[in-house]
Amino acid sequence: MPSMRKCLMVLALNSALGTVACGRQTESMSPLVGAAVACQDVSFRVDTAVLPIDADSDATLVRKAKTCAEQGLAVDCATTWQCHVWGHCTFDPAGQNVALDGCYCKAATDQDCEQSFKCKLSHTCRAHNGECQATTASQPCTSTQPSHCGESGLCGDHGGSCFRPTEAGCATSQDCILRGQCHACPLNGICPDPLGAFPGARCWAASDADCAQSAGCLWRGECAMASKALQRAGAGRACAAGSSAACAASLGCKYKGLCVLGGDGDCKIDGQACAKSVACKESGQCGTVAGFPYCVPTLAAHCADAEDCKQFGQCALDLAAHVCRK
Repeated sequence: MPSMRKCLMVLALNSALGTVACGRQTESMSPLVGAAVACQDVSFRVDTAVLPIDADSDATLVRKAKTCAEQGLAVDCATTWQCHVWGHCTFDPAGQNVALDGCYCKAATDQDCEQSFKCKLSHTCRAHNGECQATTASQPCTSTQPSHCGESGLCGDHGGSCFRPTEAGCATSQDCILRGQCHACPLNGICPDPLGAFPGARCWAASDADCAQSAGCLWRGECAMASKALQRAGAGRACAAGSSAACAASLGCKYKGLCVLGGDGDCKIDGQACAKSVACKESGQCGTVAGFPYCVPTLAAHCADAEDCKQFGQCALDLAAHVCRK
């Protein structure tokens, strides 16, 4: 085995001189170093390995696993799943961030973060201290786009992410306007304390007045605080229809026949409500069919008498689809 013996001796000499480098750098190496690297297994990852240099010698060569730089991962961070998910796409020579096979990667630029799943999921798209955040000193929660603050009132910073509701944010949020969720997690046992460590708090209704001013009250009769059971069920709901009077007064009753209080805090249809609705007059949706949550045409006369028949020729009843057609 003279060639193997010679190869191992070259490795030992090269290691002693401290000149072994990653196999990706062989183009600029001297012939001696290149020969040594050619004998190496570049995928070698264990901590140490002991190889005999000469069958007649007791000398040994201790070979350590390659460092991050030696493995060439200064550029390979961009191909890792940590890059695609967390934005850790840039080699971190200081080794202070996320380790991957003994190597470290970080979020160094906004571009690292902007391509990540974390950015798409939680809008944490700015690089700061090696991590992707929604906020920096010059990028407060109120200026993030799309805005958690404007939509859901999450205008408070929590570890660089806009997950904490504020009273001012909730009061001007879309959730307040649409669903009556106008206060930062009231002490009703439904959602966590916004001042706690866990950023799971949200805007919620604190009184019937919050619900009464919402679009949910105007259109769906959701004018009162929901029961504790409804608030805790599934994703929860802050407001619900609390009476038949609220349903009857809603625009959903006038236009869609949703005039009867259901058992789950929703306004439901019935035959009389459908027959009196705007949908009956305009589109022939004057009756009910079991299993359908909205009014539908059930008689040929419903379609023939509708305004859509006169204007658009939709005068024929399709009983299978429960619609009026040309």
